[in-house]
Amino acid sequence: MGGPSVAIGIEELSELGVHTFLRVGTCGAAQPHIKMGDLIIAEGSVRTEGTPNGYVPLEYPAIASRDVVNALVAAATAAGAPHHLGVIRSVDALYSDLVPDQMPRSTELKEELAMWSRAGILPSARGHAQFVRRRDGRRRDSPRGAIVDGPNVQRGGGRHPPLDRAGSCR
Repeated sequence: MGGPSVAIGIEELSELGVHTFLRVGTCGAAQPHIKMGDLIIAEGSVRTEGTPNGYVPLEYPAIASRDVVNALVAAATAAGAPHHLGVIRSVDALYSDLVPDQMPRSTELKEELAMWSRAGILPSARGHAQFVRRRDGRRRDSPRGAIVDGPNVQRGGGRHPPLDRAGSCR
């Protein structure tokens, strides 16, 4: 969906009383130990896209709701689902991360992706920072949220088989 559309949806749903948001989708794994079908539960997001800057300065961290993260970890553990907990990277241009070899700036993109991987980022995906942004200073009851993703592209560009009917990468 991307940051601007996600932000609009969260704002409008918040006005209707929705207070908890969960983003479930796919991403590009940045670590070699993350396999297709694994779940990634975000504790926070590096904000490398532009939409959150309309709410708070870049220095303000995008942190997920601890309650929502704990519930996701408990559910994944109870289901026996392989999962990873950590920091993700929210981007505007997803495919420049997923298939950098096909982009005009491929050398620069690969160097940037390698840096984020060394920094320990789990995946890159679009529109995440809006889900983990909370208490933005505009209102005391800011929405809370978290993210669970499954890689559809592994490091090196390998793609997953088509999603099954349930939307799982398994």
